[in-house]
Amino acid sequence: MKARKPKHKEILKFEFDFDIKLFAISTTLRDYHLSYQIQKAFFLKLKREEDLEVNIHKKNLIANFSRFSCKDEIMQWEYHLLSNKYNGSLFIPELKIADYLFLIRGECCGEEVDILKQLKGITDVQAVKLVDVTVLKSRDNLIFD
Repeated sequence: MKARKPKHKEILKFEFDFDIKLFAISTTLRDYHLSYQIQKAFFLKLKREEDLEVNIHKKNLIANFSRFSCKDEIMQWEYHLLSNKYNGSLFIPELKIADYLFLIRGECCGEEVDILKQLKGITDVQAVKLVDVTVLKSRDNLIFD
């Protein structure tokens, strides 16, 4: 019987092009109230979508994170307001202080400062931070339909 040579395994790495602006928001507002305030500030029509389900392996549970979304067909932008916290679990674990995430898909070059100002101007929003998505270990959580 001949000894078999181990097969060489190739690992394919898939890199997603993150054309995303992510704003971490700390607030005491409920998701629907923050959604309403963002709609007023940005003239959007955010709709409640089905919760995002994430399997939290460490806790052996499925966490449901609320989501409000809309699309701007003219600018080709997608807006998503996501809860970052669910029963002690985090959608983006690196952002422990963020209660919500405001995500914009599409090119919004140079408008980040204006978006930050508008978000900070919402009553009961304590803090807002622009997050560099490329350094997040859990950035794959931001890939959803």
